[in-house]
Amino acid sequence: MKTVETHGYRLALYSQKNLKWSGQMLGTCRGWTIGKGGCKDACYAMLLGDHKIRDPKGVKREANPSIVDWIATVKKWYVSGCLTVDSVFCKGLGLVYNGRKSTAPDYPCIAETNYYANKGFKQHFFIYLPDGNMIDPLDYFPKIKKNKYKYNIVSYRWIKPYRKVEVKCTHCCPKHCK
Repeated sequence: MKTVETHGYRLALYSQKNLKWSGQMLGTCRGWTIGKGGCKDACYAMLLGDHKIRDPKGVKREANPSIVDWIATVKKWYVSGCLTVDSVFCKGLGLVYNGRKSTAPDYPCIAETNYYANKGFKQHFFIYLPDGNMIDPLDYFPKIKKNKYKYNIVSYRWIKPYRKVEVKCTHCCPKHCK
């Protein structure tokens, strides 16, 4: 798993298109796979960073989109087979959920866009960064990049990333780092 430290948090970089899980059925929805509609599961996994979570058998595992989906399916977190409910997923995954809002928080969060609405997808989820950049789970090799959805953001999910990292001082002397 690749991770990136940004805005004081460690995020994992996951693609819903990764061949390891892109063909896995999403929840119990026939015809839907993680590769086709698992953007939000990938975002939850990214916010978990390098934190390990317990699978349905009690084994601690990397929180990738496949494991998030497996846990959600077994524990029946999905609504209508494959739709997520943030409060339920966050509680189960150990993430802090502070609601769905029209403004972005000062930490990385999940954002919803209608950018692909004219292509048959009502919504898409990605990681929004406080500087306006993004990490998109649709990319085969996700990375921090310019936000192509900025004019099509519908809402922000105020979900705090799991792993806060210590920001190292880069000033010339310690007195500036207090």
